[in-house]
Amino acid sequence: MFMNKADWEAANPDVMAANPDSFGWSSIMEEHPTLGDLQKYGEGVGTGEYAFQVNAFIPAKYLTGHLLESWEILPDKIIWHVRPGIYWQDVPHVNGTRADLELVAEDMASDINYFRDSPMGGRFDGILGDVYATSRYDLVLEMPVYSADSLMYYLGTEDRSIIESPETRAVGADKYINHVGTGAFIIEEHVVGSHMSFTRNPNYWQTTTLRETGPGVEYQMPFIDRLVFPIIPDTSTQIAALRTGTLDFHVGVSVEDWESLRETNPAIMRATYSTGVTAVGWRADQPPFDDVNVRRAMMIGTDLAAMRKFGRAEDLPVHGFPAYYGNPDVYTPMEDLPADCQILYKYDPDLAIQMLDQAGYPDGLEFDFYLSTTGTTPDMVALLKDQWEKIGVTANLKAFEWLTFRVHQYSRTYDGMIVIGWETGNPILSLVNSAGTGGFLNHCLYSSEVVDAKLALIAAETDYDKQMALVKDVSLDILYDVVQIPLYMSPSGHCWWPWVKNHYGEFSLADGSFNELVPYMWIDQDLKAEMGY
Repeated sequence: MFMNKADWEAANPDVMAANPDSFGWSSIMEEHPTLGDLQKYGEGVGTGEYAFQVNAFIPAKYLTGHLLESWEILPDKIIWHVRPGIYWQDVPHVNGTRADLELVAEDMASDINYFRDSPMGGRFDGILGDVYATSRYDLVLEMPVYSADSLMYYLGTEDRSIIESPETRAVGADKYINHVGTGAFIIEEHVVGSHMSFTRNPNYWQTTTLRETGPGVEYQMPFIDRLVFPIIPDTSTQIAALRTGTLDFHVGVSVEDWESLRETNPAIMRATYSTGVTAVGWRADQPPFDDVNVRRAMMIGTDLAAMRKFGRAEDLPVHGFPAYYGNPDVYTPMEDLPADCQILYKYDPDLAIQMLDQAGYPDGLEFDFYLSTTGTTPDMVALLKDQWEKIGVTANLKAFEWLTFRVHQYSRTYDGMIVIGWETGNPILSLVNSAGTGGFLNHCLYSSEVVDAKLALIAAETDYDKQMALVKDVSLDILYDVVQIPLYMSPSGHCWWPWVKNHYGEFSLADGSFNELVPYMWIDQDLKAEMGY
């Protein structure tokens, strides 16, 4: 049993229902046009140079065609070439009257057009034109303006980019049991409040090599004959099922449960990673935080080691802002940072006091600090407040329930400082959205002509290596300016028993979806029995 998501039955799987959560399970049987290239770059049989632990983004360098054999990007259109020899699952009540079950370009064009016409299709406004097949295996995506990066993400690996059969829509895409894809598993049943189960697709197209036998020996996927995803809304019951070996694998185990699992079940394996930063931000358009030297003083006057301990993030890198530490193309390690950036991570209250004095605040600062009353946030803010009092800074706490807090955050109707975060996985969108002038996630109202000019160059650059070099460069500007104080990498993780084989800690090959990894795994039943489960 694999624990992936607890509330599938609450979501209508039809894209017309505009519920993103409904796609969390369907990629176990419906596939993406592109995926992370696990076999080339992963730990098992690849080079091991990329960990595939990003929640919502795969860098282009580490992508490969999946349903697509290849693609061409032109100034005004993208041409997709469908991989021949891929077949829809044979599900008689859905596609029993279809004579030829091979996936063809018209199937993909139909699904993309359905997506564009759905309530979730607003993301394509102005960037996607006509979509149509030109032959059995070729289709065209027209671009009114050049938008290849966005379209290849939205239609290639993003969670809704999975391709479902046109017959699914004909019989009712709102029913789980009607969903048919080209993937490794076929839905068997959905028992409300209990589980979803899937059986092995005997006509699946993909093969893999294994570390044990090396290159040259191909194995048919998937390896699991029957897959069960239990529906367990209660977290404590989920953890109990993992402890007892009822669950073989659990995605998204809360950090609060890590220590107790380590104590009671030391054999359980865990992968720890993060693609986001827990941070605090400020109104960078208003005094005192419109002064970069004040912002830098505040970060130097924050005990980041204590914050990492608070956030249970001590297994993660100290530095991971604003670029994801797991992407070598954009990340600058701590030891390679310029001295004026390295100093930000060295807790020095005396220096912080001196910097505030030089910035015109010899008596320190006083400001409002907005936070939500959710979870451990009040405790985190109390710790910060205590630290800052040592450098003459007084934070007047203004606590709100979650929805009201989010209104203040997104409408920018706060003054002073606010609890915030930064998604680091997507090296382009996160910078544009959170640091670009007018970015929709730029809750700090930060603005820099230098940064904006570099972001414009990034958007216009079509060469991957050159584009990533520009990202790496502007990331140093954003760190130097302390757009936010990155308190700690927000920890995430998943757990599995040693009898789950051919898994090396990866989290996602697409848009935060674990499902694409399952066809590579199998259960060593002899080892499970030997361990007493």
